[in-house]
Amino acid sequence: MYIRQQCLYSFEDALKMQAQTRLEKIFVTLDLTPFVAKIPISYRGGPDGYDNQNKLRAVIAAKLEQIPTAKY
Repeated sequence: MYIRQQCLYSFEDALKMQAQTRLEKIFVTLDLTPFVAKIPISYRGGPDGYDNQNKLRAVIAAKLEQIPTAKY
């Protein structure tokens, strides 16, 4: 005989209960808009479809996580 146990909470609720990671806490407090505005147009290249602010966040995250190299 099998008894199926009901879920205590949904997957979405479980995601809400997780603590923020260190990077999330850092990026919530940072306003990178002034820095993105000062990036010269010649350096605004890179992968299409990505916001310049997100590219800057990736560079900051790589430095914080001590990732030594990047693949372009």
